[in-house]
Amino acid sequence: MTFDKDSLHKIVLASFIMAAADGYMDDSELKVIEKFAEEHWQPGWGTVRGMFREIDEEVVAFFEASETKEGELSKEELFFADFLPTISIEFRQVLVDLMGAVMGADGVFEDEELELLEKLKKTL
Repeated sequence: MTFDKDSLHKIVLASFIMAAADGYMDDSELKVIEKFAEEHWQPGWGTVRGMFREIDEEVVAFFEASETKEGELSKEELFFADFLPTISIEFRQVLVDLMGAVMGADGVFEDEELELLEKLKKTL
């Protein structure tokens, strides 16, 4: 499967958010994401490390954002609702599969990760 740079960026960003959902990014989770990104990176796009630096800033900003009020969509649901329409159905399935791989990478399915996956599926 061939990705465009923007779709790959979004999928990797969402995966990093999943990995950090429990408040900690396990090395095994990061390795799954990095391997995925490196396998799909195109030579003309610059460096994959540059994308990781950009995404790191986006992940920090995401988690620093204020919480939503009761009855409103969560920031995760808003995030997914905003970006999912910008990627193809095929890429959405890739995202779900990658998130599953990230969740299982450390051998522990944290409640926060499962909750985030459910929020993703809800917006699909």
